[in-house]
Amino acid sequence: MKNNNVIYKCQEKGYQIFRDSPQNYQLNIVGVRQSQTKNRHFSDELHVFWWHRKEFQCIVFEDFTTIAGYDYLNNLGTPKGQAILKGGQYLGVWQIGLHRGQYSALVQRLGEVQVYRHNDKNEIWHKKPNTQLSGMFDINIHRVSRLDSILVGQWAASCQVFAKKSDFNLFMKLCQNARKNFGNRFSYTLLDCTE
Repeated sequence: MKNNNVIYKCQEKGYQIFRDSPQNYQLNIVGVRQSQTKNRHFSDELHVFWWHRKEFQCIVFEDFTTIAGYDYLNNLGTPKGQAILKGGQYLGVWQIGLHRGQYSALVQRLGEVQVYRHNDKNEIWHKKPNTQLSGMFDINIHRVSRLDSILVGQWAASCQVFAKKSDFNLFMKLCQNARKNFGNRFSYTLLDCTE
């Protein structure tokens, strides 16, 4: 999806877009979930853009996933079912911290999000209204292992995940720059193309 379309979709849904600050790197972080019900490959996108010199600067990461991988959809990690982030805007919910105590990532520490619970023990997930929950689910924005990956597999349970380490490193550099000017609090918007 082109970044102009992402901005338009955000405006259409009434989501906040950060553009008033004269400082660099007030980040808009927007995941785009493609129309799919299975998740074996990194087929979503992450758009990161900020207002600078009277226009948006933008980077699009194309190897990204917003839903759990095949391994987790088939084998429940919890009796309630795998948590899958619901489309929407979540303001000020993430901060730079350690993902599973191992490396710096954006971690859900500052507020609740909404999820669907997938408990069908198969790879086809559905948005069932009766499975919606709000809360703290440790939905982080992180990368796969130290090596890049083609298949989502075990790398994404409930989190938003980069397939390429180089993409993730660039993303975290942007976040670290933003933290200098705006503090350690980040918002995330998920556009779900299936809605």
